[in-house]
Amino acid sequence: MIPKVFKYSILSIVLIFPSLGSYCQLPEPTGPFAVSKVKMLIQDPERPELYTEDPEDNRKVLLDVWYPTNSSAERIPYMHPEIQKVFLKDRKVADSVDSSLFYSATTHTSTAAKPDPRISKAPTLIFSHGASTPIEVYTTIFEDLASHGYIVFAIGHTYNTAALELPNGEIIKANRKYFDDRWTEDINRRWEAMMDFVKGEASAEVKLDTINTLFRSGFPASLDMEIWRKDISLALDKMEQLNKDRSSIFYRKLDLRKIGGFGHSYGGSAMGHALMKESRLQAAANLDGWQFGTRVPGKTFRKPFLYVRGGYPQPDALNSAVYSRGGKRFMQVKLAGTLHTNFGDLPLLTGPDNIFNTGTLEAERSTYVVNSLLRHFFDHTLKGMKSSWPLSTADFPELTYEH
Repeated sequence: MIPKVFKYSILSIVLIFPSLGSYCQLPEPTGPFAVSKVKMLIQDPERPELYTEDPEDNRKVLLDVWYPTNSSAERIPYMHPEIQKVFLKDRKVADSVDSSLFYSATTHTSTAAKPDPRISKAPTLIFSHGASTPIEVYTTIFEDLASHGYIVFAIGHTYNTAALELPNGEIIKANRKYFDDRWTEDINRRWEAMMDFVKGEASAEVKLDTINTLFRSGFPASLDMEIWRKDISLALDKMEQLNKDRSSIFYRKLDLRKIGGFGHSYGGSAMGHALMKESRLQAAANLDGWQFGTRVPGKTFRKPFLYVRGGYPQPDALNSAVYSRGGKRFMQVKLAGTLHTNFGDLPLLTGPDNIFNTGTLEAERSTYVVNSLLRHFFDHTLKGMKSSWPLSTADFPELTYEH
């Protein structure tokens, strides 16, 4: 059973590319630095792994770290072939379908090079992906941020993404049974009843009471937000260790006073949840995610939080109530011409038939606007660049700032 709650929040992807021999060169990063990436596996010995049946298993998550370098080494592949196959199979794409555009995507990233020697005390970002979505699908965002001097720690929430590649080459696939078993017909019924109610004319206070009643009653997405929030805290712990470790390539490279977080869909929700709890995060952004979790509804943000939503109705009704008391440090912006799949690389890979259903905004423009929003938001909140934010609607007419 596919939970109805994720009709819009999980990427419904069919990889169909109509022209044989098509080729996708991802956009050049806009910053002055070259980009490199290194993989790490981190573990929490205090947390049992809920997604496996082994009672001795503890929680492990992947970190893909994207950072500035001056290396001109050979570029890494876009995605491991096994992840590509899992990704295609997961979306029930027939072998006869031409997927050459997806397979031909190329990066601007080298592997495991040394950080650029000019980088010291770099502002640092943590990323959380959408449910069932590989980290690599957001490569253009990571490359652009790293090219501007950020170090980006992209979390692979183990068993919650279609597949991910560990540093030793092992591929770990999603545990869909654990996910689906919790989304019972009763949970779906209660979710739909709540959503019907918050779309009505009740006051924000009454809507918040209804939302909180569901979210605090063992609602699966609220439970997941705590798991993902603890994954984020584990990544923050690792960043502190790396910054103190003389053998690490990131020794004294990270400015731990300037840490931001962002995520897409489920991951965007996790970042809102984490910002309320985690003192080490200074700012965060949610890219078009329903805001699940028990920590956010009806709360005021004490630190900057950006909610970027696509140009379509969902998830407005829920988030309008959840963020109704967001306060002066909360900002909401609508990106016209986009759908849920516009936040990452998929607009560039969708082909002329728009098989990713990415909205009407032209692909390169969509990518540029999303990347610009994130970079300038963090330039403002972490680097203190006052003139860079908010983006001008004269230069970015696709944007509408909402309160």
